[in-house]
Amino acid sequence: PEYFIDVSKLVNYNKKFQEKIRNLVIRNFPLSADLIVHANDQGAEDVAKYIQSEVKILGKEIVITPIENIRDTPPVGGIVVVAGSIQSGKSLLDISRTLRYYKKLPITYIVGFAKYNDPASYSKLKNDLKYNNGNPKLDRHQFIAVDEIMLPINEHRINSWDRELE
Repeated sequence: PEYFIDVSKLVNYNKKFQEKIRNLVIRNFPLSADLIVHANDQGAEDVAKYIQSEVKILGKEIVITPIENIRDTPPVGGIVVVAGSIQSGKSLLDISRTLRYYKKLPITYIVGFAKYNDPASYSKLKNDLKYNNGNPKLDRHQFIAVDEIMLPINEHRINSWDRELE
């Protein structure tokens, strides 16, 4: 089942979540990055704007654009990809395919909230996103989650056939 987490509300009103993002920016924001692209949802845009404001406090200007407009503002030094929340990571994998055109640049993936129910699948997703075939000298891309939660595997294990048997 889907569990909705309102990342917009967290980033706009929750002081602890804001502090986690602030700490993430201070510790992990790449100096080479000159563009933030975000997934196509309000949570991703809000997290991207919050990151942009925290980066500005540190003295660095950075441009934000939705992923579909990346060709209008091509990056030169590095890319930060922001997603509000992920469960399967399909949208991030789609974004990573779009970014193959920029294979020489370092990419940092920042996720506001990672929800997963299978640690092995989550680990595979992170490794797939970190994989850097375009510029091995830069080593792997980065993946950072502001917060993570492991969800129950399936609350609806009893189906109609099992009920009939009972």
